[in-house]
Amino acid sequence: LHNNGELVARRVSFSENIVEHGSGGAVENGGNATFEDSTFNDNHAATNGGAINSGRPGSELTLRKVTFTQNAAEDGGAIYSSGALHITGATFSDNVSNNFGGAIYNGGSVEAVDSQFIQNGEIYGTTRSQRFGPGWTQRRTGFSWDQLELALAPRSPCRTPACRRRDP
Repeated sequence: LHNNGELVARRVSFSENIVEHGSGGAVENGGNATFEDSTFNDNHAATNGGAINSGRPGSELTLRKVTFTQNAAEDGGAIYSSGALHITGATFSDNVSNNFGGAIYNGGSVEAVDSQFIQNGEIYGTTRSQRFGPGWTQRRTGFSWDQLELALAPRSPCRTPACRRRDP
């Protein structure tokens, strides 16, 4: 899905999408996008945002009651964002990047409310689950992950050619 305008999507599911030579395994957002009561499972991108790339400065991404599970990319296993990111009631679990931001790589502002980040990680990066810019705020948001297990994973779950070249 490619968005450069206004998008509102409710009760949608994106599963097993693969972008072999680019970003945004399921969604490429260059405008303003809102997802509600939706799931992103097992999506992969060669570069940024295994599930969603919202990498254009000025773009805005709003997530309400969205689940991200087992997404993978070079940077931002679930989401890569350069604009504003608003998260409410979301769950990020078992997402992974080869470099930075197991769940989210963010260069803009992020607000996370009532959300959970569970066992997200980086294969070759710093084994941190999220990489946030200076505009990060959180309320009632929990973080837990097994850094050792993710850091020592023998193979990357990312299935794009770029990721396979980096597998040991």
